[in-house]
Amino acid sequence: MKHLLSAKFVKQLLVFVFSMMEGMLLLRVVLKLVAANPESLFVNWIYNTTYPIVYPFLGMFPSGIQGLSYEIEFSTLTAMVIYAIVGYALLYFIGLLEKPKKKY
Repeated sequence: MKHLLSAKFVKQLLVFVFSMMEGMLLLRVVLKLVAANPESLFVNWIYNTTYPIVYPFLGMFPSGIQGLSYEIEFSTLTAMVIYAIVGYALLYFIGLLEKPKKKY
């Protein structure tokens, strides 16, 4: 009988969660870059949903490069890099816990 939380399942779950986080953060970067209207329901939802993910990195760098109508958020870009590293590290360590496959 297989366990519900097999290493393969946990790895797939981690890939899904971290991919969704990275996708949402990328969308936040793009929306800031094109100066999307923050009063729009969708844009506001993206900003509010990703705020807790970006929060630990806010204030780490200046607010970003601001042009006439765009902004590059270095805090969000940093969050994307850090979360990608954490995701890959977790996948690596779960891979170490897997039983080695028998070679016959």
